[in-house]
Amino acid sequence: MGVFSLSSAQPQGPCPAANLLADAGKFQEPPNVGHYYYADPGTRALSPLERRDANQWVRKPNQFFLLVTAAGYVTAGYEFPGAHSSFRIKSRQPQEFVIRFSPDTAAVMNESEDVMRTYVWLSQVKSKKDKRQMETVKWPVFAGEPDTSEGKILCAVQPYGNASFLISPREPLPPGEYAFIGPGDCHDKVKHLTVFTFGIDPQA
Repeated sequence: MGVFSLSSAQPQGPCPAANLLADAGKFQEPPNVGHYYYADPGTRALSPLERRDANQWVRKPNQFFLLVTAAGYVTAGYEFPGAHSSFRIKSRQPQEFVIRFSPDTAAVMNESEDVMRTYVWLSQVKSKKDKRQMETVKWPVFAGEPDTSEGKILCAVQPYGNASFLISPREPLPPGEYAFIGPGDCHDKVKHLTVFTFGIDPQA
């Protein structure tokens, strides 16, 4: 996850679409900075996602496998309690989320969609009995550069209000468990971070 200087950023106003929603009485800015919300596409009502503290884990390849194949990868990521998120949506429901940043961070993000996407990390997670795991980094044991975007789901990110952003996956997410990494957490450099989770259930 990139690091950007905020000192030279110039504040920018809300996008026209957000202004129109506000004038129509339908726009709602998230009440808390740094928390992810599910956005109801009809009412624009915001519901907070489940918040969890996550700890880093590292998995190394089997030593015998390394000797035989002379190849292998080390993978790392984060795990957190609970096999399933308490926040659920159905597979056919729209998948839109909103987060509010500080004004300085929002000004930097508004420079381009590429910068916006750098600040947003969404990943599918694996359920394992009483916990969930997400992979964020993968690197070859013997040669090559680490892939620090392992498991990242590509999202569209749009300005939404004065300092918020509307996030939607580029492709509809299938049923499963998912998590956003908390804003400001550098996933490849810290042992502990915050995640915001949700689950998608099959349509009955």
